Amino acid sequence: MSTDERRTATTRRCRVGCSSHAPARARAFVADAGLAWGLPALLIESAQLATSELVSNSVEHALSGVEITLGLDGDRLRIAVRDNSRVPPTHRRLRAADARGRGMALVDALADEWGVTPHDDGKTVWLWLTVPADDGSVFEGSHVAEVSERVTE
Repeated sequence: MSTDERRTATTRRCRVGCSSHAPARARAFVADAGLAWGLPALLIESAQLATSELVSNSVEHALSGVEITLGLDGDRLRIAVRDNSRVPPTHRRLRAADARGRGMALVDALADEWGVTPHDDGKTVWLWLTVPADDGSVFEGSHVAEVSERVTE
């Protein structure tokens, strides 16, 4: 899909319940949308990881199902995850030995920009990812390990 075609792509929404399966369903939704829009594999992987972390946080801390909204605005992908808690996500101070707590640090490392929009009945955590200009690039492998290393430094 060319950049011009992407600009006309529609917004996609998905609801996932409050269960241990929610992050996997969110990743599948992001992959389906990204493939349909012709997004590069590396961007889809980043979007899946960020979305999975936000959904996991909602399930664990908000104890609610979520609505995921994806949309393209020019050459940027917007991901929004809405849940039923008004408590905003927080960055925790991490040590390399910590087994958990890297979710928002990963989101921060992946996103060009992220934030929270409060609502009367909850909040939306949103982020932007830039769509690379070179659509013809070959996907050479994952960058998740590189991002994970930056988070624990």
